[in-house]
Amino acid sequence: MSGRTAVTARGRTRSPIAGLWAMAVLLGTSCQSDARSVPELPPAPPVVAVTMREYRFDYSGSVPGGRVVFRLRNAGQVDHHPSLFPLPEDLPPLADQIAGSERRSLTPLGGVFVRNPGESGTFAVDLVPGQRYAFLCFMEGPDGESHVRKGMYTEFRAGAVGKQ
Repeated sequence: MSGRTAVTARGRTRSPIAGLWAMAVLLGTSCQSDARSVPELPPAPPVVAVTMREYRFDYSGSVPGGRVVFRLRNAGQVDHHPSLFPLPEDLPPLADQIAGSERRSLTPLGGVFVRNPGESGTFAVDLVPGQRYAFLCFMEGPDGESHVRKGMYTEFRAGAVGKQ
C-alpha cells in the first residue's frame, strides 16, 4: 500500500495506516484464545528403522498399525529399490509367489527411490492393523536377476510382533 489515502464507498477518506492498524488489532485479537481450547498435536508416529543389505531387509520388533514412518538405510554394497505392498489374505506365501509361474499383481503402497550404498530414505504410510504387508526389492543386478528373486523380501503383519 502506498502513503495515499483511500476513498470509501460512502465518500469518506481513510488513511492506509488506519486500515493497517485495524487489521493488526483484528489479527492480534483473533490469535488470542483460551489455552484450554487449543487442541494438542497428535503424538509423532512411530519410526521403524529398516536396513537393506544383500539380499535382505533387517528390522527388529513389531510394525504397528496406523500411521508409521519407515526409515530405510542401504547398508549394502549395491543399489536397492524397496517398495512396500499390502498383501491380500488369500495371497499364497511370498516365496511361492516369487518362485511360481502364476503370480498375482500387487500395487505398492509406498517406498523410496533407488538408494545407493550408504544412502537413506524415509516415507510414511497408514497401515491397517492385522493386515499383511511386504517389502520387496525389484532392483535388477548386473547378472539380470532381480533382488527379490535372490531373496530380498520380507513379510509382516501390522500390529503383530516380529517378522513372519
